[in-house]
Amino acid sequence: MLKNIQKYLLIHHPLIWNVRFIPMLAILIVLHLIFFAVGYAVTNTSFSKIFGYGDELPLLYFVSILIDVLLLVGWLVFYNRNNGFKSFYPRKTAQLYLEWVMVFIIVAGMALVPVSLTCGHLTKWKSVASLQEAKEAESLLEKVNLLIARDSEQYKYNSEYQKPVPIPEGMEFQGDTLSRSLYSFDYDWSNNKMHVEGYIGASFLFYREYYYSHYTRKDLEVIDSPEKRRFLNEESVKEMLRNSKRDSIFAIMTEFEKLRIKHHLLSDISPEKWLDRIYNPPFFPVDGSTAIMNREDDADQYTSIWFDGIASEEQVVDPQVHTSEVLPYLPYRNLESGYNQVLRCYDFGETFRTIILISLCAAIFVSCLIFSFRFSKGKFWLISFIATGILIFITILLAVTFHEFLDWNSEMVVLFILSVWIALFVILLTKVILKVNSKSHKGRSETYLNLLVWMAPCIIPLSFFFYLVCVDLSDRSYYHKDDEIVAMFWINIPVVILGMWFFAVLIRKWKSLGDQ
Repeated sequence: MLKNIQKYLLIHHPLIWNVRFIPMLAILIVLHLIFFAVGYAVTNTSFSKIFGYGDELPLLYFVSILIDVLLLVGWLVFYNRNNGFKSFYPRKTAQLYLEWVMVFIIVAGMALVPVSLTCGHLTKWKSVASLQEAKEAESLLEKVNLLIARDSEQYKYNSEYQKPVPIPEGMEFQGDTLSRSLYSFDYDWSNNKMHVEGYIGASFLFYREYYYSHYTRKDLEVIDSPEKRRFLNEESVKEMLRNSKRDSIFAIMTEFEKLRIKHHLLSDISPEKWLDRIYNPPFFPVDGSTAIMNREDDADQYTSIWFDGIASEEQVVDPQVHTSEVLPYLPYRNLESGYNQVLRCYDFGETFRTIILISLCAAIFVSCLIFSFRFSKGKFWLISFIATGILIFITILLAVTFHEFLDWNSEMVVLFILSVWIALFVILLTKVILKVNSKSHKGRSETYLNLLVWMAPCIIPLSFFFYLVCVDLSDRSYYHKDDEIVAMFWINIPVVILGMWFFAVLIRKWKSLGDQ
């Protein structure tokens, strides 16, 4: 069927036939579907390991790029077999422009193949849980995190942020037999008595995350961030402990157990035993007897654990308690890693759009390179390519020279480089337009026109960055956002697509000029 379509196009639409547009579209659609399916199939969502984004994909990205290159080379071989524009002038502007548009669509389709691979990967992860389910699981895990004490460091008392756990009314102590590492004492000089002020040993009530340890509760409550949400979830668990809400704590553990079962993860401690192990009011101490591993594979590695700064009442001299029991484990890290991965995939939109933007910008530039080869002789195309490299080298050399000998700052160096290339574009455009209007022979204008077409996708970015540097030099308080730069590149794409019509007109008129 494809052969019959090509035959029909050869007779009725030779331009579309020559670009091999229909066969290439069919190949690209199949290729995108294949890589989407591959990305979906190779993505492991079993929660059986600790995940990093795209663990399965790097090699496949390389394969997709390699296939793109091979496909591009194969297509160019067929595409360049026939080029009437180099030998025969009769070609309408619309036909010339349409040819570039088709080239751009084909190249963009190739550039976006890795995106389809990523789409398959993201779709597989999103099928694990809805966004709402993932957020609820994240909130649950933030509460559970406090209840799994692998070591004592984050549970130690800090007098700067915390107060000792009050001694319940009616509880009596013999002050001279208590450990000073576990209790805070206050001496009553008037009665010559010492009384226990409160518990200061490692406790679930003193838990603080490392990444917000320097914040006070008031700080975190006014900060709108993931840290605030995590902090408030952990504080809610502490309130349950302080208020002896055993049932609420058990409900959290039960929900965690349901999550574990849902993802077929192993554990060797039930919610009931977990609660009995850590729920020790009124001080909720953290020591070897409350220790729990937070990932399955740790259980095989650790058969003992040291808890610094924790002592029983009998161990006043040596405040280190060591337990040699085989510690129970809960697959907290596996669940945390898995749901973080799910949420990353739901939050991948901005990065995903950036990848698409980069692919489309690269496709526009490559399509301009290919298109220029269609209207230019190979010798002049190669000369233009070499000249571009030389111009880049000279510009950078001059910039470095001015920086070293004239003591230019970085802004002045960048401004110089941008000015050179913007001026070069204006000069070349003026020379080609004058050449066309004067109807003289082509001369070196073929090289100029190649450079112009190649610079067409770059002139708006160059001008925009020139503007940013000028504003920065005149107003140091100005701060531009990355969103402005991204928006500029998105705007650049349709502007270049429309602007290529002007170059199609210019190329058609230029082609009518004599070679000598």
